[in-house]
Amino acid sequence: MPKGIKHGNKAEDALIQMMDVEAERDAILTALMSLSIISRQILHYSFCVQDHYSNYKIAREVGYSERSIQRMKSEALIEFAEAYRNGKIIAYK
Repeated sequence: MPKGIKHGNKAEDALIQMMDVEAERDAILTALMSLSIISRQILHYSFCVQDHYSNYKIAREVGYSERSIQRMKSEALIEFAEAYRNGKIIAYK
């Protein structure tokens, strides 16, 4: 059965979409700000800069070994998952 024709207001739909995007951004920023400073730096360099840093480059920036950064990145991702919307994105195996 075909979906019904949507008769909504395009400006209203765009506004709702913008509000959803802003709410998502705010939730991400809130989660990031609740992390330890080193976790926040590691995730920032890994995902929030245009040219994502390698673990080697992150290690040089923050003063840890590359192997430590690899371990700390895993811990930072778990820390973020727990902080984001009270653990909404945590998946258990």
